[in-house]
Amino acid sequence: MKKMPLAAARRLFDGLVIAMLLCAVLFTLSNNFFLGCAVILLGLAATAFHFAVLRCPHCGKSVRELRPDKTCPYCGKKVE
Repeated sequence: MKKMPLAAARRLFDGLVIAMLLCAVLFTLSNNFFLGCAVILLGLAATAFHFAVLRCPHCGKSVRELRPDKTCPYCGKKVE
């Protein structure tokens, strides 16, 4: 299986977080049970995605800062 580029993974993670926040705002305004469930599910999906995919492409360790101009704090190599 081909690895997802780090920039694409970051955009997907950001999309999950934005969708979760949007559902949270809508849940607050409407108090809809299904929107509350969506907030929880999107939060769990974003967390799992973060720990499973957002990793240094060189050493495989989870990296907190995933900016393209940064280097991995573990191996020192440039992260895309």
